[in-house]
Amino acid sequence: MGSLLDEEFNPKRKKALQKIEDNQKPGNIELGILGLTTYFDEETLDDSLFEKVLFADNEGRKIHHILNKNFYFMPLQQEALNFIDANERSMLLAPTSFGKTMIVKEYIFLNKPNIIAYIVPTNALGYELESSFKNNDAFSDYLIFDKETAEASSESSEQKLFFIGTQEKYLEIKDGLPHIDLFVIDEAYKLEEKTTLQRGYKLSKSFLDTIDANADKIILLCPSANVIGFDEYGFSIYKTNFNAVDKEYHLLPKESFFEELNGVVRKEKTILYCPNPAVINNSCSKIISVTEPDKKLLYSLKNDFHKEWSVVKYFEKGILVHHGQMPKYVQNKMIKAFIGNQNYKLLVGTNSISEGINTPTKNIFIHPDTDCANHKMLIKNTVGRAGRLGVIPIGHIYSTEDIESMESEEVDIVLSVFSEEGSEELSDILDETKLNMTAQEYCIDLDFLKELIKETKMSLRTIRAIFDALMKHRDFDDLSTITYMAKEVFEEYNMAWMDYIMIKGVLQSFYYGPNREQIPLNTYSSKIAFFRCKYKGSFDLSDNDIIDGYMRFLYSSLDNYLLVIANIAKRLFQTYADWPFGNNVKSIINSFLQKYYTKIYGVEDFDSFSAGSQKVIQALREYGILLTDSYINRHLIEEIESKLNVRYSMFDIMKVIKDIANSDSIHSKTCAYLIEKYF
Repeated sequence: MGSLLDEEFNPKRKKALQKIEDNQKPGNIELGILGLTTYFDEETLDDSLFEKVLFADNEGRKIHHILNKNFYFMPLQQEALNFIDANERSMLLAPTSFGKTMIVKEYIFLNKPNIIAYIVPTNALGYELESSFKNNDAFSDYLIFDKETAEASSESSEQKLFFIGTQEKYLEIKDGLPHIDLFVIDEAYKLEEKTTLQRGYKLSKSFLDTIDANADKIILLCPSANVIGFDEYGFSIYKTNFNAVDKEYHLLPKESFFEELNGVVRKEKTILYCPNPAVINNSCSKIISVTEPDKKLLYSLKNDFHKEWSVVKYFEKGILVHHGQMPKYVQNKMIKAFIGNQNYKLLVGTNSISEGINTPTKNIFIHPDTDCANHKMLIKNTVGRAGRLGVIPIGHIYSTEDIESMESEEVDIVLSVFSEEGSEELSDILDETKLNMTAQEYCIDLDFLKELIKETKMSLRTIRAIFDALMKHRDFDDLSTITYMAKEVFEEYNMAWMDYIMIKGVLQSFYYGPNREQIPLNTYSSKIAFFRCKYKGSFDLSDNDIIDGYMRFLYSSLDNYLLVIANIAKRLFQTYADWPFGNNVKSIINSFLQKYYTKIYGVEDFDSFSAGSQKVIQALREYGILLTDSYINRHLIEEIESKLNVRYSMFDIMKVIKDIANSDSIHSKTCAYLIEKYF
């Protein structure tokens, strides 16, 4: 799909955009012919009929969900909006700067679908997107949420419902939703991820479940690519390479990369993309100080974490950091500072800033250690962060590889469900014969197995692997053994060697020193010392490497892998007194669960909380609020729960906490403390 406004005109558009950047603005007629109507200048309107027609056409493309301001779609954006309006199942393939999210927002505003599910790849993007909807009165008639209580599914309400969240959160709430009117997957290229990986399986399951439920409208958003398999499910494809924000590519020698970066960040907003947190850590010494940091936040980061943590060391230089292995509240503070404070010129991050986070910047630097050739779609997304529609017409990309040629290459996106492996993984849970055989093999009832699949949202293959791990004999009842159980189950989990130490550093209260003295594990300094004491190969790891290991453990391994196994074991304990657990497995699991709830949630009797209170506790934990550090007690949790709707998100919890802080509640001081520290 396309027109003369598309790829053929891109070189001419780039010249016009370069004029805008150089403050030599083209005339309105030239902008209109090139489809760059967002840059129209009404003050220079002349009396020519052609120009009046251009402005009249532009008025017909007014964006209605942006209230109190006049913004207009460009012709191809309006064409894309008309396309998704006309097709029940559509896939919008366009560059990151095309405005795909804005087009979907306009569709929602104009059509007012009653029940919406919007899937995003990361919690950070979900938070960002939810904020943009909740802060816009055009969508005030929607109840926007990512969590729900058991009562939600039986509630009969005419309230418009709008779920925004990851595939994991969607699968938790989807059974409580009425028929879906609009289903959206952002970054839909992730549907090619292997279904043997937890996240890939759950995204493909979300996609197929919605197809099977025959949602009224399905929209998939993706950077430009060659997509394979989507037409089999009735998707119509809208594809464009239109660029109303263009790119200027700068190829740098490796030896001068940081010199160039240091020169640019003195003047302009810049993002440094790094492939992982380890690369971020190793680059701090190569970057100059940018500005004076906020002293209060710097003190908080040092006090709560460690002075050697790379996030702290960067922030001391006035540089912001964002990646997935850090508390969400710290992520939010970093993004808020980058967007809202002109003094912060540099944001260093991983793919957590590539996938849709609203980080307007003029410049993107791609770290020399990035394997661009094997991550082309990610690179397309990342370079799309440079420039901003109507504001920054030319984004600048700096790299040590030829990103320009790579970015123009077509990438194939193949639905994972088209592979034999993917198809089998997703269909096994519906195969009565396989389910019966599994139930018999593992000495459980068929109904119990089906309920377990429904509760965990996992594949039959993964559940079988967990059963195998639980039946295997273990030499010792050591807490750390559960990390190796996770390694046996999950293909993507490869950090058992490090987590074998991390789990004790996080979940134990103390350890014994060389003279059998008890040494408390209550700070990151003590956790680092513990790691070095127990892991003899740690001499080659810096303090920051170890801190990052603890962060990854806390915000990835602990809940995504270890707790999953422990919860299934717990269900087996409760249901089958004589289930054939391996030697020492019961004591390992019981020890893990007791220490997990005591150290992470600050409660020894988590099961005594109501289901609603448990969800609130989990939401606070997900945001990065450790209850053990925050003076939160059962009564405050219950007060928060009592003030929430049956469907809510962390935004609503924050609002309730603010309301309590301003009330005469006995918890007002605690809530004021939470607001100051976390929100």
